[in-house]
Amino acid sequence: MLLSFPRGTGCGSPGQQLRRERSQAKCSPVSVQWTHTAGIERANAANPLWYRQKLTCKSFPVVARSAHYRVHASAFPGDMEGASKIRGVNYGSRFIPEDWMASSPYDFFEGLHSPEGLRQSLCDVVDTDACSARERMMKWLDATIQESHFEEMKQMGVQVVRVPCGYWNWVTCSTRPEAITGRLGNLCAMAPPDAYRPFFDKIFMFAERHELRVLLDLHALPGSQNGEMHSGACLTPGSCHFLDPWNVEQAVEAVGRMSEYGAGKSNLFGVQVMNEPRISSSSCDELVAYYKRAILKAREFLPMETPIVVFEWTHNFDRWNANFFDSTVFGNVLWDTHLYHFPGDGDSWNEESDGLSRAQNAYKEDLLALARFQRSGNRVFVGEFSLAGPSLSAESNRELSEWLVSQIYYASQGAIFWNFDHPSINEWSFSRCATELGIDWPQVMKWPKVSFEGPPVALQSWDGKWLRAAENGEVAATAEKPSAWEEWTPQYLDSGQRVALRSFHGKWLRADEQGNVAAVAQKPSAWETWTTLWYEADGLQKLALQSFHGRWLKADPSGDVSASATDHSQWEEWGGLEKVAL
Repeated sequence: MLLSFPRGTGCGSPGQQLRRERSQAKCSPVSVQWTHTAGIERANAANPLWYRQKLTCKSFPVVARSAHYRVHASAFPGDMEGASKIRGVNYGSRFIPEDWMASSPYDFFEGLHSPEGLRQSLCDVVDTDACSARERMMKWLDATIQESHFEEMKQMGVQVVRVPCGYWNWVTCSTRPEAITGRLGNLCAMAPPDAYRPFFDKIFMFAERHELRVLLDLHALPGSQNGEMHSGACLTPGSCHFLDPWNVEQAVEAVGRMSEYGAGKSNLFGVQVMNEPRISSSSCDELVAYYKRAILKAREFLPMETPIVVFEWTHNFDRWNANFFDSTVFGNVLWDTHLYHFPGDGDSWNEESDGLSRAQNAYKEDLLALARFQRSGNRVFVGEFSLAGPSLSAESNRELSEWLVSQIYYASQGAIFWNFDHPSINEWSFSRCATELGIDWPQVMKWPKVSFEGPPVALQSWDGKWLRAAENGEVAATAEKPSAWEEWTPQYLDSGQRVALRSFHGKWLRADEQGNVAAVAQKPSAWETWTTLWYEADGLQKLALQSFHGRWLKADPSGDVSASATDHSQWEEWGGLEKVAL
């Protein structure tokens, strides 16, 4: 897959500077060819948790089809039914101020300068006549870490606060090599790790008061893992040195210090060991080695059930085998990925150009990759997303938030919004989305209790045709063979006695009171749930589906589908139940 980073949006550009910036817009335009890396050895993955579910409907006790259904363990320790999702927000631009975010409550970078062609980043902070670098940093942390923020997070349904921080917050770098002297050396020279500790203490204290858990995120690694400002250093291409041996050692040590500190906090969610690496395929083995070392270092202090988080972009998921990190060796390992999409140069996703639909379409490939990766046994969540990119009305932004969060939830372990606040841009601010756009975050982030998710299936009608959903939500039983549009992902409720079916396009199968059937719902509610009746006919497993309104899903000889039958017979019988090859 060819990954191209758009022009005019990076550190060396004077153009529009929005955060992503994070996923695709970089310090300078580059194009990297990613290939599947040979030599990544499969870890001895522990067998995933599988079981056969005995289903009952009314008076018909039967055993479900022979396929196994995976129990989706939650990211939360002890929640093995997957009832919880990670519902979170980033508390960014505190320990690593970013120029496009650090203008409130005052301009953090005032009076500082960066090399020509590069945007300001934390490594440009030095002593000035106005104040020392240390004074500048401590004053900023004191001003931007407030208990009222955590109270607001709790009120808006947040459970997990992701706290981006840098290696210099944890290790001293007293013997740093030449590669990170100069600008990069300013990061460690600013203040010793002990100076930052009271601010981490405040975050954990505020979070605990408001029943929130904290994910400590090593957002910036020695030598910079990507050359971006959020690594603490905006660098020219080719200037990243993270994989130099000394830097890797320092990063592992930083993970250890973070973990040792977090082990003493009752509301620690987990520790993240990497954020957004820009690592070529030829260096992938080195990234694997770092991940393994960092996880094991964290395990010296943290129990096996505490999540340790690693990172990968969706377009690189195929680098990693199923259940890559053996849970008996590495414990509870989660994957983080980030989803951002923006229109191309000269384009705009606005109300006049059907911007909402275009934005949704832009996310579909990532969402499919996310679901596939999750199904492979690599538990993944979205550690950063926002509503930025489109230029939409408040109403359309509300619809986008509902759609995007529900899609992320059903494809993964959960989602964490970037960021809690922003000085002026609503779509980058969790808080402003609520106050300015009217987004009801507690409702948007609400998660229905789901017993387990089955693998994708295809349903065959009595006359051999396959149930399909078109992009516009029309449903028919007309396909001769099952393919993508005939894929349905079941979400089983009440231990399998009810089911909701999500189409390939991410919409849910629903029946109205008149028996009309379509796959148009953004989220499953009462009208999208079906009571299951499993039975055998002619030696084959069959299924009948009863709508919320008490009528049965049927296909007539023309392929039209409705939920109008008062009883189930041949036309209401569905077979096949085949896994769809992804």
